[in-house]
Amino acid sequence: MAPVAIAAEPAPLESSVEPLDRPLHVLTMEELAWGVILLWTVVTRFFGLGLSTLSARAAARALFAYDLANGTNEAVGGLHPYSVGWAQMAQAAVFAAAGADDFTARVIQVVAGCLLVGVALASRRQIGRAGALALGLMLALSPTLAYLTRAGSDGIVADGAAMLAVVAFMRLRQLPTRGRAALLGVIAGLMLGAGTVGGVIGLALLLSAGIAGLIAALTTKHPYLAARVWLKRYGGCVDAAVFAGSAVCLAIQWAVGGPFDHIPTRLAAWPAPSMVRLGHAIDALALPAGFYEFAIVAGVVVGLVAVVLTPRGSGRGGFTLLWTVVTFALCLSLPLAVEEKVLALMPPAALLGGIGIEYLYRSSGWASIRWPLLALLILSAYVQLMINFIYPAPNPAEPPWTRHANLYWSDGATTLDLPMRAALLERQIPPLDATVFCAGEWTSVLRWYLRGFRPVQNADHARLLVLTGQDGHPSPDRVDYAERWEAQPNRLTWHHALRYLLRLEAWGALTSETATFQVRPPVVPMSNPATVVIPPPPAP
Repeated sequence: MAPVAIAAEPAPLESSVEPLDRPLHVLTMEELAWGVILLWTVVTRFFGLGLSTLSARAAARALFAYDLANGTNEAVGGLHPYSVGWAQMAQAAVFAAAGADDFTARVIQVVAGCLLVGVALASRRQIGRAGALALGLMLALSPTLAYLTRAGSDGIVADGAAMLAVVAFMRLRQLPTRGRAALLGVIAGLMLGAGTVGGVIGLALLLSAGIAGLIAALTTKHPYLAARVWLKRYGGCVDAAVFAGSAVCLAIQWAVGGPFDHIPTRLAAWPAPSMVRLGHAIDALALPAGFYEFAIVAGVVVGLVAVVLTPRGSGRGGFTLLWTVVTFALCLSLPLAVEEKVLALMPPAALLGGIGIEYLYRSSGWASIRWPLLALLILSAYVQLMINFIYPAPNPAEPPWTRHANLYWSDGATTLDLPMRAALLERQIPPLDATVFCAGEWTSVLRWYLRGFRPVQNADHARLLVLTGQDGHPSPDRVDYAERWEAQPNRLTWHHALRYLLRLEAWGALTSETATFQVRPPVVPMSNPATVVIPPPPAP
């Protein structure tokens, strides 16, 4: 008997609930960590940005961009920043499109600060997943980077361009093409055109590359032949990068008269080297490293150990260590501001820390060292919230024995009283009568917050009189518009250090800059009086 074929029963149809239970994406711990890092970065950089005040340096740069956008001359009379770049052109475009205020005056720097952390995500394939995560955490939780980003420092733009240039160079080494080389040149040109910090970073990279090349020549059997072979293979990439970078630098120089215009003046005023200046420079870098940048300092130590112990320490980690050392030497020798020194050191130090963490993550010592590193990251986040949101600006109403201060207030920090007083004066005086005369120092901060008033040369023609540097008893018209704090390490004790670390209490006196605002009544022109005709006396 032949077998009978039995038809297979059709598969049951899936219920309507099953597609809703189907997973679309599996979230990994790395993706979750990057999401938290990027969210933290955006919130800590943008939250309350329009309510914080501009410093003197940021106000000078904002006035320069304000002139570009409106065709005015508000930045004349000593208010012109000593170093400008393409960020001012972008800032002027923002002013022209969205108006000039405290938020738009720093939006370019804040976006660059967020991209600086985002570049760490792009470096996963170059330094490793754990190293990239560590790099992103150090940059996101850095109190210095968060504060100077919100303060509108152009050094943040240079740092972002420097990190992007490093990642572009790593990718160029993996696949050398003229297109990638030209892109690297454009990024390097933007870095050099971003101001003083970009020039210092570029000089440090150039010196580091020269030292690395010299070491390679001394350790190679046939250096001349090796150099000829290298130029034969990569000469086109070098030409493309140099041409693109030079074109960008010259374009920025032609457009706004970039930092190259001020190099001769700054070199002429370069003080002679001395041990006293060297000690001050070391103190200027040691204080932020000891009170703010715990995680990055620990990362540098780990990176140094990794370079020494790794057989491939002469590669990427070795060059990053050399870059860090050269930058540190330049910061000790160049007459730069404290924030410029710290920002110039940030890219190589953070990158070295990321490379060290990647090495440590793959070693047996990771289980014992990860918890101390986590504690340092938490402490960095605590200090970041303290200096950016709890005490973001000086408060003259605080008692002298419990003053709170920031290490970056040495050049002056604007109080919250000045923008509030400026807004009150703008409401009090009509725009048509908004004229101002300043008797004393016409600082960039005063000019920025009183930019709605037209300066006049005669005090009799002004509705608003501003008297700066006037000492005396407090009055309703007098405002402490800025305060400075020069942290003195020789007066620092363990008790002061602990109070500053936990509560941000200054261990020295703060210096105030005052201004008195006097509103004059409007000058009412007298109407022509009626002509009185006196008749002549009658004739006798």
